[in-house]
Amino acid sequence: MDPSGETKPRDAALRPVSVPMAWTAPRPQAALDFDPAEPGWDKGFLALCASLLLPGLGPAMAGRRRRGVISFLIFLLMLTAVLACVISTRFLRLTPTAAAILIVYVLIQATDAFFCGRRSHSHMLGNPTLRVCVGILLLPTIAIHYFPALATVHFLHRHFVWERFATAETVEAMSPTFEANDIYLVHRHQPIARWTVVLLAPPDQPYTLVVRRIVGLPGETVVFPDGGRVSINGVRLSTPTLVGQIAKPSHAPLDYSGSPPAPIKLGVDEYFVIGDNTGQAYDSRNWEKVFPGHQTGVVPRDKIWGRVTCIFWPLNRAQAMQ
Repeated sequence: MDPSGETKPRDAALRPVSVPMAWTAPRPQAALDFDPAEPGWDKGFLALCASLLLPGLGPAMAGRRRRGVISFLIFLLMLTAVLACVISTRFLRLTPTAAAILIVYVLIQATDAFFCGRRSHSHMLGNPTLRVCVGILLLPTIAIHYFPALATVHFLHRHFVWERFATAETVEAMSPTFEANDIYLVHRHQPIARWTVVLLAPPDQPYTLVVRRIVGLPGETVVFPDGGRVSINGVRLSTPTLVGQIAKPSHAPLDYSGSPPAPIKLGVDEYFVIGDNTGQAYDSRNWEKVFPGHQTGVVPRDKIWGRVTCIFWPLNRAQAMQ
């Protein structure tokens, strides 16, 4: 019985009473256990790998697009400078230095990309594990990316631009211009003028490349009178300092300095060459064999491999060939 005097049913006292509960936040899902915008080394690693693949790509992925564009433009400018040094005879000896500077720049911009990514608040693929996996997958891609490019450049240079050669037979014939262990570059398509140093194959040694200096050009008449100077079309020329007075070779089956001198009239594609060490050189004056279809002592243009443009090793002897 309640205070009002009424009697309630017995089961009414046993009914449950609902009590309001406090609100609780839902438990976060497992996918949100990390913050995609939180900086970290995984972002830096991804940015570094991306910049090694393509300079400037890493900062752009990290949200620094302007920085990435500037890095890429600087890379293109430096790459253009390297290619200009390779193609140009005047600046060819600067090629190793320019290439080294380019490599250092690529490494510096990749390091900068790492720090840009590490401090970045961009999502950059969202998942840290995914960033690391993509970065690791980029590493072999970088090698595959650079190897064909280097191989292509090497092939084009070797067959169309220039190739590196080491001094061998050249030492005795071209002394003092060349010394033992000199390494020099030869351009395939540079113009050939008088006193140009060229690489060629002698008629009796078709598989041996030697270095000699151009004396006579196509259409000229070459004579070696007494007095240590060469006569071209009846005019005696002064020789370069490294050549000095032209001495009679130790073995000369052909008489180019007799009385009267025996002239050599060069054809439309024929050249006459000598070695700087004129007393010991094996050159146009004493070749015993001839190229098919040509006269004794001359070199056809298609047998001249290219023009020697510089000695680049050792560094203390680095010089351009005038």
